[in-house]
Amino acid sequence: MRRDLDLFREILLRTEEIPPNSFNQDSLEFAGYDQDTVSEHAFLMYEAGLISASFINYADGGKELYKLTRLLNPGHDMLASIRSDTVWNRTKERIGKTVGSTTLEIVKGVAEGITRGMLGLE
Repeated sequence: MRRDLDLFREILLRTEEIPPNSFNQDSLEFAGYDQDTVSEHAFLMYEAGLISASFINYADGGKELYKLTRLLNPGHDMLASIRSDTVWNRTKERIGKTVGSTTLEIVKGVAEGITRGMLGLE
């Protein structure tokens, strides 16, 4: 499976909207993505320290998202840097034209650079 940055962003946006203690599986249904893909991306985000979540671990090594609790501070920071559709689209375009794929830290840095440019800070 390849990391899908659009799905990362959608999970961050949706998680921010979920009131505390009201998560259910329907909260993270996304058109075009099956539950396994969403669960795997949520686990990657959990490993990266972006979200607080609980998972069911299966004997075959698979994981299923059981409960998504909230965004952690790094998740809020990441979302703040990519929330704007304009910034997000420019970030994806810049990365796509140059390196194709990169780390989350670089994605955030590119988005922050675009934002600084839009604000006249660069």
